[in-house]
Amino acid sequence: MYPAGFTLIKDEHIILLLNLTRSNLREEDMPSSLADFLREGFFKAGISASKSDIHYLADAYQEALQVIQIGNDMDPTKWSYRFPDYRMNYVYWKCLQNMSSSSLVKERFFRLEKYDRKHGTSLKDTLRVYLDHDRNLARTSDELYIHRSTLQYRLEKIENLTGFDLSDPETRFQLLFTYRLLDWEQQ
Repeated sequence: MYPAGFTLIKDEHIILLLNLTRSNLREEDMPSSLADFLREGFFKAGISASKSDIHYLADAYQEALQVIQIGNDMDPTKWSYRFPDYRMNYVYWKCLQNMSSSSLVKERFFRLEKYDRKHGTSLKDTLRVYLDHDRNLARTSDELYIHRSTLQYRLEKIENLTGFDLSDPETRFQLLFTYRLLDWEQQ
């Protein structure tokens, strides 16, 4: 199928090494290129990210193995999984393998949940929409159907309750990561 490729067998796995520049294929085309072969043999494929050097062969092998496991857990109906499509899912999965989310999330974050439950508010959701919209007040207030001054009041309340500095890029990254990690854990 691939004249510019090599096939190896390792631990019940078929490994295909393919020089994409010599095969006139793009990395994104690999799943469709392999589809018939995979369906006929009832195989699953893990496709690593492209590597520029043979020295990264071990990394590529590990990426392919991991993405099969994660991809199959998330969508068992697929025949192939590309590591670049599941990269962040791999990070969340690795984080949660040995630790619970409560260990990985700053305790101050959970103050929002407690406050929301006690007062019937939605500060945690407000913060998420605000971060998802990259701190754009107009888009955030539009999505939440609230006035801009109401949004600013809520954001001040969030900063006062948690002590988070929402102008700090590292804090925002950690908070976005927290939301994604909790989403992934619920899945």
